[in-house]
Amino acid sequence: MTFPLWAYFTIGALLFVMMCWYLRMSNLCVSDLFTDPSGKLSHSKAWSNAAYATMTAIVWKQGMESKLSEEMALIYLTIIGGAELGKKALEVWKGKNANVSGGN
Repeated sequence: MTFPLWAYFTIGALLFVMMCWYLRMSNLCVSDLFTDPSGKLSHSKAWSNAAYATMTAIVWKQGMESKLSEEMALIYLTIIGGAELGKKALEVWKGKNANVSGGN
């Protein structure tokens, strides 16, 4: 199954607007995507964002050429969504451990 061209532009525009809104609401700037709280370059952030950008470019190219399969789109969404879910789970887990150890 291939998706129409307007769907890719709509999804891309929606993701861009959501990213801008998130950065604005959380008082972040674009450099926060690649740096740690001290302002130094974070290799884990830089490489994960580079990997996401590469995967997005591949999916986008396949979509533009009408070669994107439904399975590939689901794999892409699972990788991106799963990574974000894992990050949030670790943040919650670390936060709970920090509060427990800090209270003693």
